[in-house]
Amino acid sequence: MHKTSSPYLKELYKGEIKWFPFNAKTLAHARRHNKVIFIHIGYAGNVQARENAYKLFGDERVTDIINNNFIPIAIDMEDVPEAMLVGMDLLVLSSQQYTIPVNIFSLPSARPFTSFSDCTPEEFINLAQNVIYSFSEKRELLEKAGDYMAARLKGSGIVQQREKPSPIEDKLLHAYVRSWMCKYTDSGVCSKKSPYTINSRYYIFLLKYAHHYNKTQQMKFIFNALDKLYYSPMFDSVEGGVFSQAVNNSFSQPLYEKQFSENIQAAVLYALAYKYNRKPHYKEAAMKIIEFIEKCLKTDKGGYITCITLRGSLEDSSYYKFTTNVQRMQAHGELLKDTRVITAYNCMYASSLCLIANIMKEKRVEYTALAERIVEHILANQKADDIKLYRYISANKTEHQSAQLLDYSLFLNALLNIYKYSHKSLYDKLISKYTAFILLNYYRSHNGMFSKTDKAEDITPFKRESIIDYVRYSANSVMANNLLMLYKLRKDDFFISAFKQQIYNISSQLIGTGPLMVGWALQILNFLDQFNGKGQNCLRS
Repeated sequence: MHKTSSPYLKELYKGEIKWFPFNAKTLAHARRHNKVIFIHIGYAGNVQARENAYKLFGDERVTDIINNNFIPIAIDMEDVPEAMLVGMDLLVLSSQQYTIPVNIFSLPSARPFTSFSDCTPEEFINLAQNVIYSFSEKRELLEKAGDYMAARLKGSGIVQQREKPSPIEDKLLHAYVRSWMCKYTDSGVCSKKSPYTINSRYYIFLLKYAHHYNKTQQMKFIFNALDKLYYSPMFDSVEGGVFSQAVNNSFSQPLYEKQFSENIQAAVLYALAYKYNRKPHYKEAAMKIIEFIEKCLKTDKGGYITCITLRGSLEDSSYYKFTTNVQRMQAHGELLKDTRVITAYNCMYASSLCLIANIMKEKRVEYTALAERIVEHILANQKADDIKLYRYISANKTEHQSAQLLDYSLFLNALLNIYKYSHKSLYDKLISKYTAFILLNYYRSHNGMFSKTDKAEDITPFKRESIIDYVRYSANSVMANNLLMLYKLRKDDFFISAFKQQIYNISSQLIGTGPLMVGWALQILNFLDQFNGKGQNCLRS
C-alpha cells in the first residue's frame, strides 16, 4: 500500500478495499481499464463522519462492490485541499449541504457526475448499483451528466479573467452582510444545522464590521454568542481549548474534536472581543486557548499538531462525562491525534500571536517570541534549496511534502505580522525573498489572481486555486491581506494595484455568497479602514 502521513487514510488502508493513490498514474489506469472512479474525501477530526466512513467501508458488501467495479481513491482533505473544494462545489451544485465527507463518482475521463456525503451501506449499494447499470447500459446519460458538471465546475469558485474596475464602497459590505446576516443569526435556522460548527472566522469579520460601523445590535448579538460559547461545555474548562463542533447550536453536546486551526481563530475572536468590550473573561478566554495550544498541541521538536479527537465512536468512548449540574469529570476515552505539523496552520498561529500580542500589551514580548520560534522552526525544516517549504514540517520526506499556495501565503503573512511588531531586519529580508518567490511562481497576470504552479501535479479537475472560503480562508484572500500589508510597508503601487484587481474580480460574486467569501469581505473592510474611508477614491485612481 502506498505511504501516507494521514491517520485517517492509514485506518482506511487497514480494510479490504484496494485504495489507489490520488495521482495522474491512477487516473490513467482508470482510462486504460475503462472503469468508473470512486473518490472519497474525509479527515480524522470529525468523530461522527470518520466513524460512519469506517463503518461504511468496513461492510463486506460495500467492499466487494467497490473492488469489483470501481477505481477507488481515498483522499485526506489536508493532503489535497483543492480536491475537497471540488467536492464541496459538487455538493452545492447538486443542492446538498456542503459537509465532510464527500463521495464522488466520476467517469474514467475524470469528469464527476454525482456526489453525496454521509450514507448507510444500503444507500451506498443502491447508488453504486445504479451507477454500474447506467455506465453499462446508459453511458450516454452519464456522459451528459459529466459534461454538465464539468461545465459548471469549470467556472465555479475561481476567477477566469480580469474584471473591469467597479465601485468598491462601504455600501458593498452593507449589502453583503444584509444578504446573509439575518439567516446566520436566526436561531431557528441555526438549530437545524447538525453538526453545528462554531466558525470563528465568520464572527471575526462580523465583529470588526459591527465595530467599524457602530452596529450596536450586531455587536450585542456577537457578544451574547461569545458569552454563550464561553460558559457552555464547548469551552473546555478541564484541559482548555474550544471544541470545534456540537450536535446543535445549543452547545450542550460537544463533538469531541479540537482542531488547531479552529482554536487559533477562536483565540483571535476572543482577543478582538476584549479589545472592543474589555470584559475580563474575553481576555481570559483567549489566553486559556493559547495555554491549551502550548500545553496539548505543541510537539517536542517544535511546531504544533493538527487535531485531537476521540479514537472511537461517541457511544464507545466519551471524552468527558457530564453530571446533572453540568460539572465535568474526565472519562477514559482514548484519544486520536493527527500529529502532522502543517506549515499553513503553524503560520496562521504565528500571525495570530502577533495580533493578540498587540491587543494584550503585557503579553507582547512572550507571544511575539513564540511567533518568531514558529518561523524559525519552519525555516529550519525547509527544503535543501533554501527557499521552498514542506507542507508537513515534521513529516517523513516521502509523504505529501510539497508546500502549496496556502502554506506560502500564510508564511508570508506571518513574516509581515512579526516584522510589523518587531521591526527586525531579518524579517524584512525574508519578506522581500518570499514576496518575490510567490509573485514569480504563483501570480497570474491574465486574471490577476494567485494559482498553483506545478502543472504536472495539478490533477484535480478544473481547479487552479479557489476563491471560496469553505473551511478556512482561501489562499487568494490571504494574499489580498498580504498585498495590503506590503503596500503599507513598501509603498509600491504594484501591491495596491494587484489588490484592487483581486477586489474587482470578486466584487460581482460577493453578494449572496454568505460566509463562503467572508475572507474577502474582511479584506475589503481592512482596505476601507486603512484608507480612512477613502477607499473608493483610491480604487479609482
